[in-house]
Amino acid sequence: MNCLKCGQLIPDDSDFCQYCGSRITTGKIALQYDDLEEEGSEESIASTSEQDHVFSPQETAISLQEAKISMQEREKEELENAADEAIRQLHTCIAKLRFYDKNVVIVPDDGKLLYHKYGCEELDLSSFWIYNTKLAEANSYKPCDNCCK
Repeated sequence: MNCLKCGQLIPDDSDFCQYCGSRITTGKIALQYDDLEEEGSEESIASTSEQDHVFSPQETAISLQEAKISMQEREKEELENAADEAIRQLHTCIAKLRFYDKNVVIVPDDGKLLYHKYGCEELDLSSFWIYNTKLAEANSYKPCDNCCK
């Protein structure tokens, strides 16, 4: 069964919720219509449990709303955790991109002896090599005037 207050799944024989501590009433809850026509009486929901606890419609509605709120708070926390993880992954990707942009150059196999940064308009990607900048310069490649200023 589920706790009416927090919505967590709990053992059927529980007296209290192990998650939120609220008291669990057992047995069926049924509407009591016998006293509705008496003057001054209010509609109530009576529990047929051993405790004979009586729930008003307002108490029942509040308990259900509290359970919904609790479930929504857990869902919100899960979404916030997922968003935090996505942001951490994004920061890792940004750090990698900065590293590559700073240290890696592309040498096209076009015989011009120039190296380029990714995105250069003059870069031919049909056939190329990837070098770090120092190795490209050690092999007599020069920086492209357009992208390696």
